Amino acid sequence: PVTTIDGKLTTLLALPPEDGGYANDPILGVVENLGLGPRLLDVAKVYVGVLAATILFIATNAGVIGASRITYSMASHRQLPEVVRRLHPRFKTPWLALVLFAGIAPILVILPGSVNFVGTLYSLGATLSFTVAHTSIVRLRMRRRDESEVPYRARPNVRVGGVDWPLFAIAGGIATGISFLVLVVQNPTTRWVGLGWMVLGLVGYTIYRRFFVHEPVRALTKAPPAFGPALALEYRRLLVPVIGGPSSDAAMDLACRLAAERGSRIVALNVLEVPLDRAVSERLPELERSANRELDEAVAIGDSYGVRVLGRLERARNPGLAIVAEATARGAEIIVLGSPRRTLRTGHAAVFGKTVDYVLKHAPCRVLVAAAEAA
Repeated sequence: PVTTIDGKLTTLLALPPEDGGYANDPILGVVENLGLGPRLLDVAKVYVGVLAATILFIATNAGVIGASRITYSMASHRQLPEVVRRLHPRFKTPWLALVLFAGIAPILVILPGSVNFVGTLYSLGATLSFTVAHTSIVRLRMRRRDESEVPYRARPNVRVGGVDWPLFAIAGGIATGISFLVLVVQNPTTRWVGLGWMVLGLVGYTIYRRFFVHEPVRALTKAPPAFGPALALEYRRLLVPVIGGPSSDAAMDLACRLAAERGSRIVALNVLEVPLDRAVSERLPELERSANRELDEAVAIGDSYGVRVLGRLERARNPGLAIVAEATARGAEIIVLGSPRRTLRTGHAAVFGKTVDYVLKHAPCRVLVAAAEAA
């Protein structure tokens, strides 16, 4: 029942336990006032307790999984630093994101001891997320109104103006949007902390994209696929032979990923293979211009990762021998090679190519081959 206390309308659900209310457990208050018999009331209390614990466990698990998946996806699209999507070598989960968002962040938020603040802050983020999700569905229907082949289309829909308007998304978006506005208006502390946190995130995102990724804020940039724990070793001196083409770009991407997280430097080596009928020191303008363009592209890839790339042009008769010699002279810790994958046939000993196979056999350090699909 609604009563007046100190000139304000309230109910038992809003009063603390010491005043005979159920502020700490409002659902229990509802159950106790349903008019049930003693035995049925005891069963209902147990049922509500088990149900509440199950719901809280599922909600917590969903929040933890959602946070780790979102951060992993954002890092995969270069919206967060690469380290956030690093997988655990055994469990294959983004362990750093889990530790940060399921361990450190909740502890910091709950340290002040204000349960109501934590609850309203969580509700603020949840209602905003659901509102954005519903709005995205509506916007997607508007942008793709002419697409007939859609894998799945939620129902019910109302077709107006050539658009199949999703009724549940519209109703859900309005409801969660109103809830978000109510939380913003009625909770000053939550309002400033929540909105301030979002503004801080947007500023950090803009800085990261423009000054570290060197891409526009709205550009879709997918990071290279994550690799296994073998790449977790620290390599400070990397050598990447570049020859141009997708396989060489894949090798540079992989090398930059290794170097970006550890502040390493990459030497991009382009071996100018001199024909046998020419002197090694003879000028070859066309080949030199092409080689310099390929080195410039390698440097540009390094700049996109914030990695310093040193371009080097070497003349040689045998590219494999020149690569091994350069790695030995520079004390390289790993050579990252790009090569199109070849189908192994009877009588063919080389899987990737003669140069790559030579480097694999004679290199003084580790060799990592980024195998691209054959052209």
